[in-house]
Amino acid sequence: MFLRLSFVVLFFACFAACQIESSDKDDGSVNIKLDEEMEGKLTEIGKQIGDIAKEQKKKAERRKEKGDTAALHYKELAKFMPDIAGYTSEKGAKGSVNKAVGFSISTSKQKFTNDAGEDIDISIVDYVGASALYSIAAAAIKSDFYSESDEELIRTLDLGMEDVIGMEVLDKEQKKATLTVGVGDRFLITMNAENQEDTEGLKALLKEMDLETMAGM
Repeated sequence: MFLRLSFVVLFFACFAACQIESSDKDDGSVNIKLDEEMEGKLTEIGKQIGDIAKEQKKKAERRKEKGDTAALHYKELAKFMPDIAGYTSEKGAKGSVNKAVGFSISTSKQKFTNDAGEDIDISIVDYVGASALYSIAAAAIKSDFYSESDEELIRTLDLGMEDVIGMEVLDKEQKKATLTVGVGDRFLITMNAENQEDTEGLKALLKEMDLETMAGM
């Protein structure tokens, strides 16, 4: 999901920044020029990625000093999953952890279902050992992005919590809501829910999670 958001933000930024002009050549080619203002916005997005990467490097150094350089085991991530009133999870949380030289990432996923057969899917990813991937996602979420049509709403969210950033996607036709939330420059939480008129239910559910502890890790 975060890769989709990153692509959407960068695509619209590039599209808006481009001015397409006919070429004098006979080969049907076109010239693409960048509007100065939008070129500046693209530069700002690149700067955001760089700034986030620098901040993550500082945090990584502090974590290294404490011996905290590996992603949490997926069973530890599962402890941050919320209890959802009216929903059950028959299979519980599932996950995986992957480590290699200079790389560490873990994921925990859980599906919750109510009596009507409606699902809420939640995933938590620990990118502590893959900061470059998190930097891309965080830049998209922090980009102050807004796009709305009769079919879909995508916008950055201010959740009012320190070291917590977010973006919402609402498929108005399918009534599907998604929250993508970055916590503590380390964790990425994704929530998907069916039969939703907005994302308020997911935001309320998010606040039941122990984000303060996650942000401080």
